Parts: sequence; structure tokens; C-alpha cells
Amino acid sequence: MYYFHFNKGTVYLPHKKSESLPIIVSTYGRGESHWPKRVEEALRVAVNKQNIGFVVFHEGNPAEMAAWVKPRYFTDPDRVGIFSLGEPVYASDIFEDGLAFSVVTVPHGRDPNTDTFIPTLYLQGTGEKVSLETLKLKKSEIVRRENAGTKSAHVIFKGSDEYLFNVMKYAVDETVRWLSALYTR
Repeated sequence: MYYFHFNKGTVYLPHKKSESLPIIVSTYGRGESHWPKRVEEALRVAVNKQNIGFVVFHEGNPAEMAAWVKPRYFTDPDRVGIFSLGEPVYASDIFEDGLAFSVVTVPHGRDPNTDTFIPTLYLQGTGEKVSLETLKLKKSEIVRRENAGTKSAHVIFKGSDEYLFNVMKYAVDETVRWLSALYTR
């Protein structure tokens, strides 16, 4: 993996001469929660294994981040998206900021058996539906809802801790597999 720092963050690429990659941009790798930092670590590992880039911004809004990332040699300007912790970003908001997709994690609701929140991963794109399959967890432990009109998936990890720490690799695998399906050319 190749990485370099710039005044507002760090860029992670598979190789120094990587070009035209889908880029995941993160702005939430700071503050109180350890979840964004953990997922950023896992996504950096995915950069080594997949043909994607990952950019961590210390500050900025999605429009500013997209404006900085899109003209870079390592970026496919049509495949820039955001990773965030919090409420799902609606597609119209994403596209107004010039972003092609979003990867969002939120607590979904309380599990009545454990009285903890069930973490949910929202993978949002546009266009035709993408079908996702995984053998990583038991089928009963992953609930996947797909929107028939979009390339979007809503993945709930039942039985996981609130911040997905015990299924971090699977959440990142889901993200990378979805991006790969979304951008197969």
C-alpha cells in the first residue's frame, strides 16, 4: 500500500501509480467513537487487497472533499463516495455534493434479547439493483434488504455488538463486494 499526507488528511492507494480508482472518502475518523477509526483501519487493509482508494479528511464538507478528490490522477471522478457514521444520507443530498455513493453505519434499533442496538450498514448507489451474496456469516445473522429501484443495500448484523467490532471484517467485506458489483465495467 502507498499513502501520503496532505494538509487536510491522508490518501491510501494500492500502489503509488494507481489510477482511476473508486475512492471512499471518510470524515468521521475522529472524536469520541472508536467505530470510525476501526472501520478506517479495516478499509486501509482492504486497499491492499482491492483496487480501491481511501481518503481520510480531518475537516471539510462533502462538496469540498469531492472537489479536492475528483481531479486527482488516482481518482475516477465518477466513482467518488463517502463513508460516514450517523444517519443515512439520501441520494439527492449525495449527488448535490457530487458524490456517486455512500457507505453509512447506524444503530438500527434495540435487540430485545440483549437490550443493545443492532448495527446497520447502508450501501447507497443509483441505477439498477445489485444482488449481493455472502457466506461469511450465517444467513440468520445477516438481514439484507435491497431497494429494487437502486443499487442500494441495507445490511443488518444481528447478534453483533453495537459498533460492529466483532464483525468489522465482514462489514468491510460487504462494502468492498458491493463497490465491486456497483462498478463492474
